[in-house]
Amino acid sequence: MAPIRKSTRTKECRCSICKNKEGGFDFLTAQTFKRHMLKEDAKNSFFGGRLMEIVDTEEQYFEAVDNVEAMDFESGDLENAVEEYEGVQEPIRNLPLSESDAIFGAEDECSSVGDSDSDSDSESEDEMNDDEEFNSELSLIHGFIVKALALFISFYVVNEGAIILIAIVNKILDFFGDSFRVPSSVSGLKSMAGMDTLTKGIKKYVACGECHSIYENDSAPLFCTFDKFENNALCGHGLFKSNSSSVPKKSYVYQSVKHSLQILFSRPDFESQINSWNRGPKVEKTMFDVYDGAMWNELPDVNGIPFVDSERSLMLTLNIDWFQPFDGVTYSCGAIYLAVNNLPRDVRFKKENIILVGLMPGPREAKTSEINHYLKPLVNELEDLYKGIRMKTHQCPSGATVHAALFLVACDIPAARKVCGFTSHTSTNACHKCNRRFNRLAGTNSVDYSGFDFSKWLLRTKNDNHKDAEVWRNAATQAERQRLEVASGVRWSELHRLQYFDVVRCTIIDPMHNLFLGTAKRMMERWVADGVINDKSLVAMQKMVEKMVLPPDYTPLKTKIAKGFPFMKADEWKSWCLVYSPVVLKNVLPLPMFKNWMFFVNACRFLTKPSISEDDIEEAHRNLEQFGKGCEQLYESDLLSPNMHLHLHLRETVLDFGPVYGYWLFGFERYNSILKNINTNRKGGFEATYMRSFVEDTRKADFVRGFLSTANGYHLSDIFRMFTNTPDTISTPAHSHYFSTFSLPDFVEYAENPLITVYGNEPLPPSTLPLKKKPMSMMSRAEYDCLVEYYQVAYNDRSIKGCNDTMASSAFVNDWIEMLKSVSILGQMFKGRSGRNQKGSYIQALFVEEKTEAVYAYVGEIQYLFVHTFSPAVSSSHRGNAYNSQHTFAFVNWFKTTSDTTREAEGIEIHKDEFSALDFQSILPVHRILLPVAIVDYKSSSNINKKLVVPLPRKVSA
Repeated sequence: MAPIRKSTRTKECRCSICKNKEGGFDFLTAQTFKRHMLKEDAKNSFFGGRLMEIVDTEEQYFEAVDNVEAMDFESGDLENAVEEYEGVQEPIRNLPLSESDAIFGAEDECSSVGDSDSDSDSESEDEMNDDEEFNSELSLIHGFIVKALALFISFYVVNEGAIILIAIVNKILDFFGDSFRVPSSVSGLKSMAGMDTLTKGIKKYVACGECHSIYENDSAPLFCTFDKFENNALCGHGLFKSNSSSVPKKSYVYQSVKHSLQILFSRPDFESQINSWNRGPKVEKTMFDVYDGAMWNELPDVNGIPFVDSERSLMLTLNIDWFQPFDGVTYSCGAIYLAVNNLPRDVRFKKENIILVGLMPGPREAKTSEINHYLKPLVNELEDLYKGIRMKTHQCPSGATVHAALFLVACDIPAARKVCGFTSHTSTNACHKCNRRFNRLAGTNSVDYSGFDFSKWLLRTKNDNHKDAEVWRNAATQAERQRLEVASGVRWSELHRLQYFDVVRCTIIDPMHNLFLGTAKRMMERWVADGVINDKSLVAMQKMVEKMVLPPDYTPLKTKIAKGFPFMKADEWKSWCLVYSPVVLKNVLPLPMFKNWMFFVNACRFLTKPSISEDDIEEAHRNLEQFGKGCEQLYESDLLSPNMHLHLHLRETVLDFGPVYGYWLFGFERYNSILKNINTNRKGGFEATYMRSFVEDTRKADFVRGFLSTANGYHLSDIFRMFTNTPDTISTPAHSHYFSTFSLPDFVEYAENPLITVYGNEPLPPSTLPLKKKPMSMMSRAEYDCLVEYYQVAYNDRSIKGCNDTMASSAFVNDWIEMLKSVSILGQMFKGRSGRNQKGSYIQALFVEEKTEAVYAYVGEIQYLFVHTFSPAVSSSHRGNAYNSQHTFAFVNWFKTTSDTTREAEGIEIHKDEFSALDFQSILPVHRILLPVAIVDYKSSSNINKKLVVPLPRKVSA
């Protein structure tokens, strides 16, 4: 039996937390004991705000619905474990000012009091005693200073500036003869302000650097006791820096999901937001988000009814990714994130709504099934959350039942296979969606991914996968497991413990990696390597599109084409694929290669639509199948990749989970960069600093709201509300009637059917409001005449007059307007042309030819957006929405069309480089904007200036 470390608990604590333990007390470390005493003082002082109450009493509200007895949060021991791992955020002097340890405390603060080492910063016992005295004697004024200063530093000041600001405040106190002093370290200041409650849900496990097993801190042996095959062959790797030390070599930093959900449910608007998916308008056979996919309503709860039918039932996305924290150092840190799919898409991936569950230590990534050790605490919580737990919520302060289930796993291919128990993409069982067996390329170990006849593929099933995983798990030797992996491509994953979770269907194919970082990048690399595209071609391609104007949500490539596409990110490959490549590759690639490439581009155009129809999905699938078969014929077999095979499984992912915008990894990718940019001392345990920094940053607004709910907070609200834009109550929009009158199907039809009369005063999407208006201004005479004529035509009333005509008419059009800087329509930003900045000003709209009644698409440039107030005469036979006199328009200059259709096959239009004369059709209701376009100058073979136009997908998200 492995030796066990001697317990470091020496203090008997009878605080309000520990008195509920058996015997009415608990034994704690000296440091944890002091922390409990600090909190006892804080609860009865200026700092006893609502957030402290929620955090300190949450254990009373976490109970399984099917359990008669109330359940402490992770049982009683977790409270002590969390306290011990976090440590006391004491004031620390003489910290290096260039490190964020000066802001968030040293990495090893999460360790117990005995976790001291030469690599760790020490803490001052004297200053801790000072903090205790301050907390018990703080006046209202001193409390205001501490809390306001801590928040100001947290929101606006970093590094050296924080220490200097603290010194200035203390000097001011000295000038006024006040003996009170703010702690000289930022960690001490935040602890005094009560901000350490923000990170209370964080704990640290001792991790084995060899097999990645994890242990509770208090019960961890000196050497790893993991027995892989239960045959007494222990790992035996040392877990601590020395046999007598309590400092682990590696730690796994974990944040409780239950605790995180408690914070989310304490927010005033969270419960309203998570129910918005069920209130949104629908369009037949069109999917807008994950809730329109097949899986949303197929997941049953414990009673067999749809999981989402119950209130407060959350559907979670799991993302796991590894990153290099430090440049020039081989060290891989793994981050585990959760996102709440019930939230509206525009806020789902905001930092404050993301749960950073865990940070896996390096320097080596967990191999294959080793990751199960890190997944186990998460799965334990997910099992409880699926059954349901009780917790306080903003709408139910006395407690309500909250459910949560794992909905999907969204990772890149290597991580997805590792997390969900599938073999690598380099194996002959390389697909986690179908049972297709691949061969090796002759004379190599590389896999031959040829064969793109989807009708011959046999899809995997949940039941078969679970059986194969169980067999693998029960294998007695490594050799037997390897044989099983080759046969089935399946390993056991901790996620198999979630009986409701379909590992096959719910392990999605990420379109960002699959399409853009995968195939788009691979094709360009092959063309360059084979000499199909040379340096001269790259320069010519760059010159052709260097002045291309893209919509605001597309990333311009600037100089990257000429340089050979170096260090391209996913959003840049997306722009290359959808916008640039159809324009520049036609005369560069051999025609068969270009035509084949356009199959891929067309598929991407369908798949990247923010809303997608069933026909779009089928069309994308057909194009991808054609692309794969074409690659087989045009290139050597070594070009074919696992991504190309997985292209044909994207249809399943979209049908199950809706448009790619709801889950592709653009939403998660930036968080690894945020973690990487947190400064640390690069010593052991920096993962704890990453975790505390990230969590504190996401919950500062919660801290402010909690304080504002107290009596002292109410009296100081004018100051503390400045720290956050988040309201503490749910406000009712000024245009609340729009929520009941707006119809998404009608709004979509306004743009797609030009035969419908649109006046301009029809309800706009609620997300468009409120409109940001500029001061009133007067229209020019020519543009004003267009507006008057527009009203005459739209309302079919020639009696409508302008300001220069007779004033007898009651339908008078004034010449004053309120311009708009921009307008966001269903997530798409449009702007008027402003100087040289044309992004967002180029659009396409449909018009009916007066003589033939044929429908044509016209491209124009928005000169400005504006609101105009007009009420037609009561006798007008076509009054539209008479209750609303506010009309919202774009003033557009329309490009003249040509009969040139030579680029039609690539989805590119050619227009003249001149505008049509102004008339009433220059006044365009914003409801009629069909889609954004990219545009670039083009000189024809006859040396005539023209415009190349690339229509881009329209956003239609409620």
